[in-house]
Amino acid sequence: MSDILTRNKADSLTIYLSMSVPNFHPLEYYLKLVSTRWASYEISLETLSQQSNAKDGEPVKYSAKFGCQILQS
Repeated sequence: MSDILTRNKADSLTIYLSMSVPNFHPLEYYLKLVSTRWASYEISLETLSQQSNAKDGEPVKYSAKFGCQILQS
């Protein structure tokens, strides 16, 4: 992990994955890691969501973490 974040002097790493689900919108996973001053990494944002079937509805968030706050539905 440290090689990835320090190779180009990046201070964060973002991962986005999408998994298809038959007859539904895909599941989407988002993870953002940020480096801390103590040579460790902190999850600054993590979500698992799926777009609702409503045309303009908000995505359903199965799990969400923003800093130290964890929200689950």
